Amino acid sequence: MPTHWDSALVRATAAELGERLADARLQALFLDPGGKRLYAFFRSGTLEVRLDPHDTDVRWRAPVTPFPGSAALPARVRGVHAPPDERRFTVELSRVRGSPRRQTLEVELIPRRLNAVHTADGRVEAALRSEPRLERGAAYAPPEGGARPGADGALTRETFEALQEELPADGAERALLSRLAWSSPLNAAALVSDREGPEWGWALWRRLADGVREPVTLEGPGGPQRYPVAVGGLACTRADGLLDAEAAALARPTPPSAAMTRLTERVTELERRIAALEREADAPDEPAELRARADLLLARLHTVPKGEAVVTLEGFDGSPVQLELDPARSPRENADDLYEKAGRAERAREALPERIARTRESLERVQAGLERARSGTWTDADLKTWLGAKRPGARSARKAKPLPYRPYRSSGGLDIWVGRGARHNDELTFHVSRPGDVWMHARDVPGAHVVLRWDKEDAPPARDLAEAAALAALHSGARHSALVPVDWTRRRYVRKPRGAKPGSVRMERASTVMARPDPDLAERLAVEEG
Repeated sequence: MPTHWDSALVRATAAELGERLADARLQALFLDPGGKRLYAFFRSGTLEVRLDPHDTDVRWRAPVTPFPGSAALPARVRGVHAPPDERRFTVELSRVRGSPRRQTLEVELIPRRLNAVHTADGRVEAALRSEPRLERGAAYAPPEGGARPGADGALTRETFEALQEELPADGAERALLSRLAWSSPLNAAALVSDREGPEWGWALWRRLADGVREPVTLEGPGGPQRYPVAVGGLACTRADGLLDAEAAALARPTPPSAAMTRLTERVTELERRIAALEREADAPDEPAELRARADLLLARLHTVPKGEAVVTLEGFDGSPVQLELDPARSPRENADDLYEKAGRAERAREALPERIARTRESLERVQAGLERARSGTWTDADLKTWLGAKRPGARSARKAKPLPYRPYRSSGGLDIWVGRGARHNDELTFHVSRPGDVWMHARDVPGAHVVLRWDKEDAPPARDLAEAAALAALHSGARHSALVPVDWTRRRYVRKPRGAKPGSVRMERASTVMARPDPDLAERLAVEEG
């Protein structure tokens, strides 16, 4: 049965964990977002935190070698603490070597915000969940705690008894939860009951507020439940501790299989993609704003000097409006650019609902496979077979010829194809793309051939071109550079020298753009294959 966590149990568990980990040496961390688990590998044992809504637990297990893919983190534990009357705790770490020296593990045991976060200098290094927005490098903001009376333990007996008298006759237990610190559905019935005499409720609350630890296993209606103290009205048995109250807790944790890891990573990838698409859908109406700026610029052309980078114009409602312009283009050309951007943004926005729906379908299918794998109804061989299929019931993907490129779609709705390797580059360039398509490659370094599908005579939209160039930079040997020069031309001007190695080509009439390799952009523009 799942453990139900309240502030009293979280504080007692954190205190026990702090005693067990005093000055302990941490070796590595393994975050499994799909399985919703955190493993912290210590020399003396393994801390396992499960954060699935149906399986939320904190366990101390036998020491094991860190799982493949774990992040090395040589550090010592400097303390474990839980804020008063909150369902979260912090493991304070001090790195043995490297920087930043001060780091933490933040464990949130709050319904609808079950999460584990690794921070460095107050910024997110890694997290099981990315929502609310916990992107790497962002400042970590802990969830706001409640402000229930008595969190500091300073409540007097007179105040406690007065609070009891104010409770409604019907629903007293529920009403208590918002009025008294350390109360929860696990102990509310005992706190308001007088079956053990008028002293019982006050004595129980005093023990909870003082952090008394006499671990027991309660026999509640939902099954066995670990708790720091006995609760009146519920049978209980003494326990050796809160972290390993059951013998099974001492079992050695086993790493997820390669197939399971691939599946859980896919869940995380799809969840992040949906979140990004939904943020884009909820953003202000960019097309309307761009079109309104173009309308204003067109109406005020006679007042805009050529060559200005920023102008302030009188808006249609009389208020001033500041516009940024390309000084190399005329005011009318700037207005045309704004109309073009509005059209691209409108096409991209119209495609969002379908993209979100398709991605959700993919997520549901992968989650269904993950549930089968966890339930034990599938062997690892079954899971590998399922992962190799395009869809349930389809032939194995190994029987079908894979595409020679990775598909992406620009913000303006244009297809971008990125070659998978040297031989695939040749196939993409000379057998898949069209002569009028835009072709590009990072300058003077090995990398993927990239094709932007665009066969009009005029130049491709600047934003779509920049996004394709960023993908070319990311899939090149210069992916770790801040800026990468990317050459582009029409595919008709790309030649294959006689006897050249796979992927080697020569360009004519090339132009160059500077691009920034951006993994987040690649994730946002990626298109589901199959």
